[in-house]
Amino acid sequence: MPMVTRPPSKPPTANAAAGNGTRVETTTAPDGATTITTTYRDGRTKLVTGTATAPQYFEYGTHAEQGGGLLTQAFRGTDNTATEWTKSYSDQLGRSFKSELPGSAIQTSTYHAPTAAAGSRGKPAATKDADENATVGSGSYAQYSYNSEGEQSTTLTHLPDSQTMVSTTTRDAVSSITL
Repeated sequence: MPMVTRPPSKPPTANAAAGNGTRVETTTAPDGATTITTTYRDGRTKLVTGTATAPQYFEYGTHAEQGGGLLTQAFRGTDNTATEWTKSYSDQLGRSFKSELPGSAIQTSTYHAPTAAAGSRGKPAATKDADENATVGSGSYAQYSYNSEGEQSTTLTHLPDSQTMVSTTTRDAVSSITL
């Protein structure tokens, strides 16, 4: 007799609409721990609390950098007065290009231009960590290249003390098989 395996059941949830247009969902794990997620009217997360998670509060807006886009700020706490936070900037295509952290630390990403080789257009070109953005040569950054099919082919990672790590990827394809 074959054995039948059933997927685990989804933890119980409870939904409620708050008076200000937000929505509250409570998820209870089998051990009784809860995750309470409050969302704005548009469905984006506003607040996550409960006994199963560290509290996080989110604010959203727009910015004018690099042609404008969306700004997301995540606070580690229940409101925007928390001292631990991350501010993320996205371009008009929704790609993250900058993250700010407390203490003026900034992580950045760049993307290949629409005029780049066909397989690279719009894909990540480079990322720099906060240390490298603060002082050249003190952190790490990576550069990415792609083949004509748009598959990542090389990652060149520059590390502190003038070290470099090269990762290459090759793919084999079988065009037809005769049996």
